[in-house]
Amino acid sequence: MRKLAIIVVLAMGGCELDDPWTGTVQLDTPFELPYNGIATVEGQGLEITFSEVVSDSRPAYGENHVSPGRVVVQLKLETEAGGGTVVSLSTNWYDDNYPGTIDTLGFRLSLLGIEPRAATKGKRIPSKDYVAQIEVMEPWRQGTLNLFDTDSYSSYSTRLISAFPDDTMWVAGDSLVLPVQYMGGCKKHNIYLIGACPPDSASTIFMDISLLHESHGDSCEAAISETLKFDLAPLRTCGLAADSVDLGFFHYDFPTVMFGL
Repeated sequence: MRKLAIIVVLAMGGCELDDPWTGTVQLDTPFELPYNGIATVEGQGLEITFSEVVSDSRPAYGENHVSPGRVVVQLKLETEAGGGTVVSLSTNWYDDNYPGTIDTLGFRLSLLGIEPRAATKGKRIPSKDYVAQIEVMEPWRQGTLNLFDTDSYSSYSTRLISAFPDDTMWVAGDSLVLPVQYMGGCKKHNIYLIGACPPDSASTIFMDISLLHESHGDSCEAAISETLKFDLAPLRTCGLAADSVDLGFFHYDFPTVMFGL
């Protein structure tokens, strides 16, 4: 009887260890989601489950490869209203088959990173060891400045862009007019202007802004030129006391422009 009792206790303990992680997360705030974990976005009626590691093609530690590879994860989404879907996201945001960010069910989901960084040579990472870094936001808006907190902006702005600003940009009223060039021609492209509220610490304030370009897997190579117009009015929500803000593109040495608040 004593031996049987020990077996029962161990079995019950094993079930507790296998219980999935659950937690409440915030909109517009990056969070970590362990494999098989379930995150509920507070006040949004959205539940996210990290359901599968589809693939991991990254080289192991110590291996030299030209390509950094990618990790593709599968997320199961469910809403209180009864809607649901399954999406696959990649750590390579410019993957033609799997995006790094997606708009669905009235939200924008982004895969910002994955742990562990890579496997030990000759070993495979067990699925249970993966932890995805995710952010849930409202869908970004085209034709206007999308504002983020400093950490989120840093995550997005350091990703390579494939829509290049021309050498001129100017402000007309409350709008930034910006000529851009990119390759494509077979699908509709989305180009977003992003930034973060600068600190109100001087009479003249500098603010980095960046473009993010979603080609949606367009593999055509026609040279496309467009002149885009972005509303800068969201800057007024930053609560700045200064009379102007100097705008400049991250990674590009362009003249700054003045936006009168």
